[in-house]
Amino acid sequence: MKYLFIVSQQIYFQVQIQVKNKEKNLSITQTDRQTDRQTDRQTDRQTKRLDIFKRSKMSKITLFLSGLAIILIGTATLYAIAQPKQNNLNWASCLRYEQKTTSEGETLFYVENICDESYGYILSMISDNLHGQYYEIDVPCLKKGEKYALVDYKQQDFLNDNQYGC
Repeated sequence: MKYLFIVSQQIYFQVQIQVKNKEKNLSITQTDRQTDRQTDRQTDRQTKRLDIFKRSKMSKITLFLSGLAIILIGTATLYAIAQPKQNNLNWASCLRYEQKTTSEGETLFYVENICDESYGYILSMISDNLHGQYYEIDVPCLKKGEKYALVDYKQQDFLNDNQYGC
């Protein structure tokens, strides 16, 4: 009986020790969970801050690039609008336009073939002086470097060039 009593006491103490250890483990586990939650919250906050920073940085870059594109396109458009009307002849694929003033003060207009092959042209014009009247100038076949005087041309708007081989 004594033996049984001692064994029962030992079992009782072991159970108490196990219960205490489990309570410690539970409390450690609970504190670990609380620490993990706090760490997760801090990580979430830091991630949100980084996301906000990245978004704001990205939007600043996007805004800057958009503004730069608008400025470049606007500058090119303003430059094209500001060009004198007689420079419209430079749009023709193989023609270069020239304007010369004589000693008498008269302005003469020329076109020059800048391509390697000989070409003739029909230049379509709209007259500023004649209230929008349409007319054409027939430029005969020109070799490379050859010039042709535009006798009827008086700084009208150039519409189109029809190039033909010779």
